[in-house]
Amino acid sequence: MRALKKVFSQIAMRAASAFPREVDTAHVHFDTTSVSVWGDYPACDKGELQVTHGNSKDKRPDLKQFLIKMLCIHRNIPVLGGLESGNESDKKINNVILTNLSKHMARHGLSEGAFVYISDSSMVTPANLEALGSNLFIMPWYA
Repeated sequence: MRALKKVFSQIAMRAASAFPREVDTAHVHFDTTSVSVWGDYPACDKGELQVTHGNSKDKRPDLKQFLIKMLCIHRNIPVLGGLESGNESDKKINNVILTNLSKHMARHGLSEGAFVYISDSSMVTPANLEALGSNLFIMPWYA
């Protein structure tokens, strides 16, 4: 799954860089969303992705869930994405993204501090603010 994420990211950023005037990479938006599902998922019991009961955002603790994560540029052009286990914390997911974000964006020509990170309030923890480095951060008013 890790190799697939890397290939997707490289293709997405290469496509975006083909249109430097049209695609704004100065703002990156990150978010997760939970997907509730019914049934059993034995293939996910021991794998990297755990489909499990979690903190259901849709108020359905009876259903299992997993998370979709997406980092987008410009008008929601995805450049990085993936799946997370249903119990994974948004705060921890943000930290992993932030820890690697400057290195990831540098591979595509953006230096640290050259972009604004947009995320919801789950980003605001001491560890995440430290991982943010010299990049700016915006939290939408509706978060």
